[in-house]
Amino acid sequence: MHIIAVRRHHAHRTDLLRAVYRAFRETRKLAERRYLDDAAKQHMSVVTPWFSKLFEDNRRLLGEDWWPYDRGANRKAVDTFLRYHHEQGLSGRRLTSEDIFVAALLDT
Repeated sequence: MHIIAVRRHHAHRTDLLRAVYRAFRETRKLAERRYLDDAAKQHMSVVTPWFSKLFEDNRRLLGEDWWPYDRGANRKAVDTFLRYHHEQGLSGRRLTSEDIFVAALLDT
């Protein structure tokens, strides 16, 4: 859904990059927990009456990991995007996920 970008001159700061990564993962878990907890109450905190039905449909369609994190979980989608990007002339060479992810986070 989103991507986190860092300036190239910060790419060597492995501790900072991993801390930001962990913070976003934790925030994701908190948001997921809220949606799941609210589902038991028909999402009363959301003023859109059809939200619970959409939430249920999306979970059925997307599975339990509806916001996949990590390079591994998104590799196919990212590499496909990068292939299309190159095929449409938007990049001078075909990149892969290894080219755009910071080396310190390639194991995620």
